[in-house]
Amino acid sequence: DSKYAMNQLGVLQDERGDLDGAEQWWRKGAELGDADATRNLGLLLNNRGDLDGAEQWWRKAAELGNTDATYDVGVLLNERGDLDGAEQWWRRAAELGNTDAMNNLGVLLMNERGDLDGAEPWFRKLVKLGNTDAMNNLGLLLNKRGDLDGAERWIRKAAELGNEHARKNLEVLSRKRIAAEQSNGATRLPR
Repeated sequence: DSKYAMNQLGVLQDERGDLDGAEQWWRKGAELGDADATRNLGLLLNNRGDLDGAEQWWRKAAELGNTDATYDVGVLLNERGDLDGAEQWWRRAAELGNTDAMNNLGVLLMNERGDLDGAEPWFRKLVKLGNTDAMNNLGLLLNKRGDLDGAERWIRKAAELGNEHARKNLEVLSRKRIAAEQSNGATRLPR
């Protein structure tokens, strides 16, 4: 179909470094209602610093069913400090199966809202898919609850699978555990 072809021509122009050519094809595809061309136009505008233009096209792409664009609107709103808007868009994308949105929604609920019960199901859903960011985040959540064993188990698993954030968090958690063990087992000197 011609909408799809316009998107693909935009991708080819983009790969060649012809951003003006890519924009022309994506704009034509977007005007005909191609969700991918619409999202790609938003990405191009975002990269150029036209955040309002990016948001406009991403919202349109989201209306056309592009879950990545739905996620992108959440990212943009989060960067602007609109946590309520980010949460709404990420929740929408997460419910449609976007794994990045699931993770970001979980992080927002955990860190910004303090809603550990709301965050945990999103992380656990991603853990089942083998997502190491979610394993690390689930570990951080369990740590906030005081479950050091559970925290260490998930953070260690993420670290063993190559997640750099988890490796760093595992070091911090190990130091925390050592300090706790030392304070619990410390003997007081007589005065």
